[in-house]
Amino acid sequence: MKMRAKLRWLVLTSVAVSSSAIAYTPFPGQLPVEVIRVNAANQFVINFETWPGFGRRMQVDLPGVAVPSTEPEAAECERRLGAKALELSRRFVKGKKISIKDMEMENSAAPIGSSDLYAGDASLIDALTKKGLARSASIPSTTPWCEDEKE
Repeated sequence: MKMRAKLRWLVLTSVAVSSSAIAYTPFPGQLPVEVIRVNAANQFVINFETWPGFGRRMQVDLPGVAVPSTEPEAAECERRLGAKALELSRRFVKGKKISIKDMEMENSAAPIGSSDLYAGDASLIDALTKKGLARSASIPSTTPWCEDEKE
């Protein structure tokens, strides 16, 4: 019986540890950030204070959304949409007080986090989605962005 209890404890502990690695929020709540660079419409380099006087620079990606590609191998229409998405993201953060909320990371030392960006109450994900410049990441990446690309 003791062996069975130990095995059950080991299984439950393993599940708890593995599930906690999926979504860890080391910086809960709303946190003001400085956007240093817009790498893509859904990818940014930010600075923020983890503790008064202790800054951190890292990449943050918008969670759960895909944006049109600007890569040369993408269809012409998708590249045009990708350029519009990039421009909208740049305008969204330029000269504004930006914050993130409940950023998720693999662990507190991870170089990449995941959070929406906010300018006041406005969400960048909402802004991109409303303009048709972002969609759910669950949609297959092979799904065309433009009507004229559909077969």
